[in-house]
Order: sequence, then structure tokens, then C-alpha cells
Amino acid sequence: MLGTPAYISPEQLRVSDSDARTDIWSLGAILYEIIAGRPPFSDEHGRTLGDAIVNEQPEHLTLVRAGAPPKLDWIVDRALAKNPDERYSGWKNC
Repeated sequence: MLGTPAYISPEQLRVSDSDARTDIWSLGAILYEIIAGRPPFSDEHGRTLGDAIVNEQPEHLTLVRAGAPPKLDWIVDRALAKNPDERYSGWKNC
């Protein structure tokens, strides 16, 4: 497994098949961090970072960053979907 721990997708951590949607997840994690000023997942609350990525949902951007538009929250949430089938998979889904 290769990658920076905070940006590794759930399927990579589960050692499942992965495809380009893994990159969508990583982009979602980066966007979340840029907007929120912190990564979407951490190793706080007694969980490892990998466990948090696989099992937790990040706090909504609209709660973390005052003034964040709900549409932006929806976009980032979709990129960070645990199930790759729920993420963007091409331009037709944008």
C-alpha cells in the first residue's frame, strides 16, 4: 500500500480493488482540509487514523467553516463517500 495516510481511501485500507475513484476520495480529503483548516479524519477519540477513515463520517463543512455553502458540503461529502460507487466516476456525474 502506497500513499500518505491521511489521504488513503477506505478501499485501499481494506486492501480491496481500487480504481480512479480512489483519487476522487483523496481529492475530497484535500479539499476538506483546505476548506476546514484540518483533515477530515484524525486519530483522536481512541481510534487509529485508518479506523476513522473506514468507519467515521467527517464533520459537515457547514459546521466546521462558517459560511461554507451547503452545495460545497454536498460535493465534498460525495467525494468522501465510503462506497466508491457513490463517488464521482466521470464527468457525467458532476
